[in-house]
Amino acid sequence: GGLPLTVETVDEVLNEVRPYLISDGGNCRVVSVDAVSGDVELQLEGACGTCPSSTVTMKQGIERVLRENFGDRLGQVVPVQPAGVEQLTVEACEKLLAPVRPAVEGLGGAVEVTGVDAATGTVTLKYSGPEKLVYGIELTLMDDELVRKVVVEE
Repeated sequence: GGLPLTVETVDEVLNEVRPYLISDGGNCRVVSVDAVSGDVELQLEGACGTCPSSTVTMKQGIERVLRENFGDRLGQVVPVQPAGVEQLTVEACEKLLAPVRPAVEGLGGAVEVTGVDAATGTVTLKYSGPEKLVYGIELTLMDDELVRKVVVEE
């Protein structure tokens, strides 16, 4: 019994751990779920995607919460590397922020990309909400190699 193993349900279960990930400057996105093998592909984003030790702790934490919900139906949890953005545009930055946006809004914040300077790799944001999320939002953007600087306007 229990939940069906789908991208949506896995994503829902991960909402339990997302606040912790974001406060560490990371996040994760469910890339795919194989209904037959039970394998779940996750993209670790932000600080968590690039730091080997956090990948291990994060994977253990995520695996534990998924195992609690899906039991034996869960196969492997496979981290996949994020694909970079080809060119720096407001849309591209919005796409980078898409995975963290629900959590930011859930915690009473709002973030909007107001400007991008592709030449210098600078992204300007308008942000309101809990101060502690700013770092995670910056790291989420900085994780893309085209972003070199994030300016946050109040």
